[in-house]
Amino acid sequence: MNINEYIEKYTTIEKLKDEVIVTMKVPPRKVANIRSDVNEESKKRKVRSSDISNFLENKGYKNLTCLTNSFTIDNSHPRGLEKTWVFKVNQPSRKKTKIKSLKEV
Repeated sequence: MNINEYIEKYTTIEKLKDEVIVTMKVPPRKVANIRSDVNEESKKRKVRSSDISNFLENKGYKNLTCLTNSFTIDNSHPRGLEKTWVFKVNQPSRKKTKIKSLKEV
């Protein structure tokens, strides 16, 4: 499972008027005592803000700016199992055109 599949599995995306709120809740990492117990749930995963912004760009969200601090979610840390990122949608500026006025002669 790559990082985008992991993010897709454990995130909820809420889109407001000019904000995108991403909440991620991951289960704690399972302890594998022997090699045969190693599976996807026992691997250590760390997700950064840059991973979330790349994931959103792949989903089709453009012109995003992260408003929150650089959060990291880690499935092996007991207090790092839930994080929320807030992204602001930047509207592209519209180019203003000048209207030429006719001068009376």
